[in-house]
Amino acid sequence: MSINLDVLIVGGGVQGLWLLNDLTGLGYSVLLLTKDPLGQGQTLHSQLRIQGGHSFSDEPLVRRFREATNEHWRSFIERYPEVRAFGDSRLLFLYRSNERAIEQEETWRNKYQLNFQQYQGNLLNNLPEATSDSGIVLESDETWLDGQRLIAALISTTEVRQQICHGEVTEIILNNGSVQKVRAMVNGNDLSFKPKCLVLAAGDGNKPLLDNTIDGNKESLFARFNNFDNKNYTVLVVKGNIPPLTGFFQEFGGLQIFSRMVDENEIVWLVPYEGIESRLQNEVEKVTRFLSQLRPSRSQQDLLWGFYTGRKVEVTQEIQPTGRGRKIAVEAVETCGVGNLFVALPSWLTLAPVVSRRIVDQITESIAPTTQMFNLQDHGLSSYNEIALERWRTVDCSSWKQFREDNQLEEVY
Repeated sequence: MSINLDVLIVGGGVQGLWLLNDLTGLGYSVLLLTKDPLGQGQTLHSQLRIQGGHSFSDEPLVRRFREATNEHWRSFIERYPEVRAFGDSRLLFLYRSNERAIEQEETWRNKYQLNFQQYQGNLLNNLPEATSDSGIVLESDETWLDGQRLIAALISTTEVRQQICHGEVTEIILNNGSVQKVRAMVNGNDLSFKPKCLVLAAGDGNKPLLDNTIDGNKESLFARFNNFDNKNYTVLVVKGNIPPLTGFFQEFGGLQIFSRMVDENEIVWLVPYEGIESRLQNEVEKVTRFLSQLRPSRSQQDLLWGFYTGRKVEVTQEIQPTGRGRKIAVEAVETCGVGNLFVALPSWLTLAPVVSRRIVDQITESIAPTTQMFNLQDHGLSSYNEIALERWRTVDCSSWKQFREDNQLEEVY
């Protein structure tokens, strides 16, 4: 016997949870299935940065980020201020060329309406090479989130918490171009669901879910997913008494730093880079060169070091013949030609509210909410609200000497 409901969501990251909140608030009968602790996938592997779009030159994408930040994240953070990793986060851009800085600032202000200004903090005094007459630091206000608090905020209401189950989809059955049935192992039981709409929000886990779809012509379903851009990346983790800086420092080999706070006396730097551990030596040298200017009288030996590896998954599309390579796909929802199936393509965390709104708009056009919310107890199911740790919190950091020996790194002076 199948369990009937309005919407079945698969995936317990920020995308699935945001959508669950939106649909529950509209009175839909919804169930979210997650096979892992909430946020364990790409959500808590990321740097949890809410950005305005300044990292891109593609104008439609910049507008999409501005929409997400101004219309969705701002009100969410006002409601849940505890999700901020820092009170007032600042994003820094370091330029050696004053001309290049002015040009970039004008582009951000005039073309994209993004606010930047010259940085007036202590960094200017500590980086003399970058702040001479030919150098400048620009800053913008942005927000970094605490991963566990973000997930906790998204499941803070009783209505939402009671719509989440620990389970894994084993089969999606189509009939006449629509999802007819979904089979899943839930709480150790093999169950069958009959949702009016199915939403896959499992990041790069969407493709194996679609691989388990029973349909005569799978190629037509999966064409968009051939453009998954899977990039291996490594994140260097540095802990200690270091400044809480976040920014992009091109003058130091394209160094990127995202800061987290363990306590008042210990800051964590997350330094992501594409590639694998073989580039670790290069990134360590960039960090130590940067540190030598920030704190010239101290060495890297009083800090703790570690790293982790992961995947950065985005859906890309080919650039027009006048361009080169690929760019991030602006549209982040795919139906795969199935009337009641919506697939949230892997994208930036900032865009989650926008993607959710597009899915909600399409669902509300096709079905009306039932008069009764989905009740787990009616079906012998229990709720699941375990939250994963941010990935960097699981890293065992060691002293510089031990870290260098374990990873066969050359000494850095």
